[in-house]
Parts: sequence; C-alpha cells; structure tokens
Amino acid sequence: MHRSSLTSAVWRLLLSSTLLVAGRTATAQSAAVTKAPDPGQYWVVFTDKAGQRFSPDQYFSPQAQARRQRQHLPAFDSTDFPVRPDYVARVQEQVGAPQFVSRWFNAVACRATPAQAAKLRQLPGVRTVEALPEAALLPAARTTELAGGSMNLSATDRQLARRQTESLGGREFQRARLSGQGVRIAIFDVGFNGADQHVSFAHLRKRKAIVETYDFLKHTPMFIRVVRMVPKYCPALPAACPTVRT
Repeated sequence: MHRSSLTSAVWRLLLSSTLLVAGRTATAQSAAVTKAPDPGQYWVVFTDKAGQRFSPDQYFSPQAQARRQRQHLPAFDSTDFPVRPDYVARVQEQVGAPQFVSRWFNAVACRATPAQAAKLRQLPGVRTVEALPEAALLPAARTTELAGGSMNLSATDRQLARRQTESLGGREFQRARLSGQGVRIAIFDVGFNGADQHVSFAHLRKRKAIVETYDFLKHTPMFIRVVRMVPKYCPALPAACPTVRT
C-alpha cells in the first residue's frame, strides 16, 4: 500500500471514530436535555371563597367560642370559611391530590413540575402559584437520648435558649406578667422526636397537659411516634401540632 493511501485510510478511521464518539456524546446530551425536571413544592393561592358556608357553632368547640368572646374577636371571619372544592378539584386534575389545604391562606400545597405550575397559573380562581423553598435537613451534631434523657443543660444550650426566648419576646411577657396559665397553646413544628419519653416533657405527660396532637401531612393524631422518620426535605408547612394545656 502506498504511503499516501495508508495515510488516507488512517484519517478515515480517525474521522469515523471521532464522528462515532461525537454521535454518542450528542445522544447523551440530548437525553440529559429531554429528562423531565423533578417536581417541586408549590403554594397555590386562590382568589375567593364565593358560595361557601360556615357555621361557627359546628366548627368551633365551646371553649374556642368562649376564648373569642373574651378576646373581643368576631364569632368568625373569612379565614374560617372552607376552601372552594371546585378550585381544589381543578388543581387535583393537574397534579394529583394536594398535600395540604389551608383555610387561613385560602390555598393548597402541592408538588408540580415547572410546566405544571405554569398550567396551574392559568386555572380559573387561581391568584398566584409560588414555589416553596426546599431545604435539605442537616443531621444533628449529636444524637438525642430518647429513653429518659437529661434535664441538665450545657452553658451553650442555656445561651441558645436565652437568645431564642428573647427573640420571641420573652421579656415582654414577663413584664406584663403573662405566664400562659389557663391558656391552651397550639405548637406547630416539623416534629417532636422523643417527646413521649424524654424527661423534659415528663411534667406534661404526668398531668396529661398534652391534650391532643395531629400530623397535618400524614393525617394522623399519632405525631410523637410517627415523626421519628425525618423526611428528606422540610417544606414550609406545619407537619405536627400538639395542643398543650398550661
């Protein structure tokens, strides 16, 4: 074979290999581009509650109605009315069952892709569709002793507790001599790991001060034992709510 023919054959081989590699690369890039984005968390806010009815006597307990009277609040307001079921049904047709329905905000939380979120914005009765931040939960620096625990706080823990109390207006409550005695308190959080065993909650358990609990995401009252499985992401929604009687 002549030198020029050999050189030409080598170039053809290299060229075909290059095209083959390029073709595979292009195919891989095309597959990456066409991959559907993962669903995100969205808050769908509605425009109105037209046509909805509400009976405070059936919805509120006698104690709740009495508290409203003591605080000079109206028997009910627009935030108490239920969300329109036709609005919720339209969202469900697009993205499946919503994760949470809120009377207070007249909204639902759901998971959707950006394309689905764009369609939700076009639905009748939808005011806004807002993406909710999803922050990955970081592991605790130390493990919690569930069985028994300890009431002893380190200097760092006490300093943190003081800062947290001050940020919540603790001094103002002390000045006003407001102790919370006789007030029913609802605490919203993502979970209370070990609340059924830790010594810090023993005085509440002993006098049965935790009167009721509910997991808004799993729709179960057994929040204490369920929340030990920490979710991958923490949406900006209440997950568990214990009602504490002081």
